[in-house]
Parts: sequence; C-alpha cells; structure tokens
Amino acid sequence: MKTLTLTAALLACLGTAPAFAATPIDETRPLDARGQLEISNVKGSIEVRAWDREEVHITGSLGDGVERLQVEGDRKSLEVKVRYPRNSRDTEPTTLVLQVPRQVELEVDGVAVEIDVNGVAGRSLDIESVSGDVVAVGAPREADISSVSGNLQLNLNSNNVEAESVSGNIALRGRIEGEISAETVSGDIR
Repeated sequence: MKTLTLTAALLACLGTAPAFAATPIDETRPLDARGQLEISNVKGSIEVRAWDREEVHITGSLGDGVERLQVEGDRKSLEVKVRYPRNSRDTEPTTLVLQVPRQVELEVDGVAVEIDVNGVAGRSLDIESVSGDVVAVGAPREADISSVSGNLQLNLNSNNVEAESVSGNIALRGRIEGEISAETVSGDIR
C-alpha cells in the first residue's frame, strides 16, 4: 500500500512540474533553384546542407521560451527567422537544420550561434556571426564570412573570398580564382 501511495504522489508531482522541452520543427517551403534565402537565429546553431530539390526543408527544435519560427516569402526569396521575446535572457537555444537548393544565394546571421554550411554553390554566400564558430564548405562564386569572436574554418572553391574575425582564427582552403581578403585582430590566418 505504501508503494502504491508513493508512486501516486510521485506521478502527481511530475504532472505539475513545468515542461522544459524544445518544440520540434518540421516545415517545407518551395524555393527556386537559384532563389535567395536568409536565415537568422540569436542563440543556438544553424546547420545548412545543400540538396538537388527546389525547396527548403527546415527541421530542428525551438528552444523553450522562443516565440516562434517565422518563415516568410515566396519561391524567389525566403526568410527563416527565429523570433524571440523582448526579454530573451531566459530562452533556451534553438537548433535549425535546413536542406536548401544547391544554387541558392544564401545569407546567414547569428548572434551566439554555431554556423555550419555545406555544399552550397550559388552566386553568393554571406555569413555573419557575433559569437560563434563558422564552418563553410562549398563553391559559391562570392563568399563574405565574418565573426566577431569565433573561428572561421573555410573550404571554398570561389572566385572571391572575404573572411574577417576580430578575436578568432581563420583557416582557408580551396581554390580561389580571384581575390582573397582575410583579416583578424587577435587570431591566426592560415
């Protein structure tokens, strides 16, 4: 009898405990093969993988306390943005995983975000991170990648590459046929 009472009391406590579970994401939107895509997240990670479909598939999870995932635009231009409340101090990190058309023109913005982009080969790749490492592998014609306090690990086959970090290392490999500009204030460049 004591075991049954204890089990019932434990289940009652669990039922009243707050749920701190992330909200799963699973959305698909059409996007032209050479369309434009903008992705932004304040806290967590952004992972982008190229594929040969004319659509964007978004998975991952919204952190607890995040307002919503905003997806706006049309087949030519799409914006994916994580919306945080005004006081986002108490929110949990959000993980975004996107499969995108290989030839997409891509812009990724993050604050406290790890960014990993692989396989894109569109006209341009623009990545900005305030506090997070950036990994980019692909063949965009133009690449402009920067982080204030994060390392850049780049393997690009591009015409022109601009890479900047204030307090991070820059490692660049690949085949660059035009101009390379790399700058760091307190880091190494390889």
